[in-house]
Amino acid sequence: MAQVLKKCDCRNKARCAHRWTVRYREPGGRSARQRERSFPTKKEAESFGVKAENDKRQGVYIDPQLGQISMRKWAEEWLARHQVNESTRRNYQGFLSNHLIPELGSRTLAGLTVTDVKKLQAAMTARGLAAATVNDRMNILRSMMTAAVKERRIADSPCEEVPPLKTAGAAVDPDEIPTLAEV
Repeated sequence: MAQVLKKCDCRNKARCAHRWTVRYREPGGRSARQRERSFPTKKEAESFGVKAENDKRQGVYIDPQLGQISMRKWAEEWLARHQVNESTRRNYQGFLSNHLIPELGSRTLAGLTVTDVKKLQAAMTARGLAAATVNDRMNILRSMMTAAVKERRIADSPCEEVPPLKTAGAAVDPDEIPTLAEV
């Protein structure tokens, strides 16, 4: 069980200015790693403790430290583990170095929001990339975020709420359609 406490020697614990600390263990019992997190109020600390315990029971606990990796580092790790042919790897690397890392490289994986993903999509469109190309690049990002969710680094992907851009179909010239005799 999570333990809520104050680490101070104040006589009046209810009114001292020190922060409340929650001490809890990651899933795995007594051999699991022990963690601590501080909060300004006892109510916030107790709420976090209850949530951490419920998440462990339900099997949905996510270690907050795993999501603190930068997008730059996560992209490099993901690409290194992703088995693709060399031309696809160059394509992915081009997206990472030209678009993803300049826009979102300093953000943490857990700190990435839907707004950030939409801004990346808009920035690629503003640079003149076609909608189909932007959608292709966004699929790479979706794949990276799906891998992060599967590895339990983040709870859910910020890409899920960003719809693909609508692509304009090529106009068909009626004069270029072959007649039945030509076919």
